[in-house]
Amino acid sequence: DGIRTWFIEKETELDEFMEVRMAIEPVAVRFAAARATDAEIDEIDAIHGDFVDAIEDGDAMSLAKLDEAFHTAIVEASHNTMLAKMHGLVTDALRDYRIRSFAVAENVRNALGPHRSILEALKNGDADCGVAAMHEHLVISLDDIRRVAHDE
Repeated sequence: DGIRTWFIEKETELDEFMEVRMAIEPVAVRFAAARATDAEIDEIDAIHGDFVDAIEDGDAMSLAKLDEAFHTAIVEASHNTMLAKMHGLVTDALRDYRIRSFAVAENVRNALGPHRSILEALKNGDADCGVAAMHEHLVISLDDIRRVAHDE
C-alpha cells in the first residue's frame, strides 16, 4: 500500500534521522530531568494526556502533532539552545514520517508505554531512567519503520 511504499523509499533517510534522534534525545532527557521547571513538566504531562485522548479518537494527524510537541517540549526543557536547534532540523524533516507512522495502529501503541516511562522519569528527576526510556522508545520506533517497510 501507499504507506509501505513510502517507508521503503525513505528507509535509508529515516534510519539516518533516527540515528540523529538517538544522539540528541537521550541527552536532552538527561538534561531535562535535572533542569526542567515544574511548569515544563506540567506541560509535558498535559501533552501526554492529550496524546492518550487522541489515541481514543484514532486521529493520526493529532497524534503526529502531539508526538512532535511531546519530544520538542522535552528538548526545550533541557535548556540547551544548540540541542533545540538540532532537534528542530530533525523535527521539520520528520513531519511526514510522523503522520504516516501514526496511521499504523501498532506504532501508536508502541509509543504509549515509552512516553509514559519518559514522563515518569522526568517527574522523578531520574535522568538514567529517562535516558533508558527514550533510547528504548527510539529503538522501537526504528523497528516500527523496518516492520512497515518490510511487512514484518
